[in-house]
Amino acid sequence: MCHPQSTTDLARLGWRPFFSSQEAPAEDAAPARVLAVHRGLIEVAGAGFTANVPVSGNALGLELTVGDWVWLDEVHSRVLGRLQRLGEFRRMAAGTDSSIQYVAA
Repeated sequence: MCHPQSTTDLARLGWRPFFSSQEAPAEDAAPARVLAVHRGLIEVAGAGFTANVPVSGNALGLELTVGDWVWLDEVHSRVLGRLQRLGEFRRMAAGTDSSIQYVAA
């Protein structure tokens, strides 16, 4: 569910020309910055809104982390895709499987 937040705009969230050049997956897709990642839910903010968006089982095959930019379908409150990252901070995950864990973008 989206909640109005009039003081938020994309530039204040860190939007740069690098992201503007990336094509949206749908005409009505809105860019939003990932503020927090929880199990099955992400908190995002965009131009004039904040939202808690369910992300079940990483359905899109996305490795979302704090700082990522996503394309959001505001009407249905769902993630349509992740924008290419400008940078990332990652580490080896705990355990023996040698997988990568993304910490921030």
